[in-house]
Amino acid sequence: MINLLPPENKKELLAQSNKHLVAVLIFIIIIALICFVLVLIYIKFYLLSEISLYKNQIQEKNNILSSEKLEKQINTYNNSFKEIKNFYEKNISFTEMIKYFLQSEMPVGVRLNSLSADIKEGNIEVSIYGFSDTRDNLIKFKDNLMNNKYIKSPYFSPESWTKNKSINFYLKFQYEEQK
Repeated sequence: MINLLPPENKKELLAQSNKHLVAVLIFIIIIALICFVLVLIYIKFYLLSEISLYKNQIQEKNNILSSEKLEKQINTYNNSFKEIKNFYEKNISFTEMIKYFLQSEMPVGVRLNSLSADIKEGNIEVSIYGFSDTRDNLIKFKDNLMNNKYIKSPYFSPESWTKNKSINFYLKFQYEEQK
């Protein structure tokens, strides 16, 4: 094809064509930028929703972990309470033993110097060292012990009966706890 246009018109057409091309390119760039911004906004909202979801999942896991930790603590305390309860159920009360022992009347001339108690096979074995001014008072004390339903197998050492006055005696018995 032969171009018969004068060079000025050719330049003008070329300039006009360049303007259209620049306008189209600017339009395409603007559309691309708008699309890019829309994609960025979409990514932002997507990431925010994912972060929110992960935060909720982490919070739920923390709640589960804290509830498991709390449950472990509760179980630990429950086990401790069970152990304490078992201890007190199996424990024999020395104060109760002394209370029931003292229900046996002691004659005026009898006094206790020392008292010791040990737990053997679930029973309290009591050992007492004492003093009696006369053998008669010691016999009364022995009879009172024999009548006490909580005291089993009272045993006085043979040396306790050898003197008539100023007797240092040794007594051993088992206390049977009442349930």
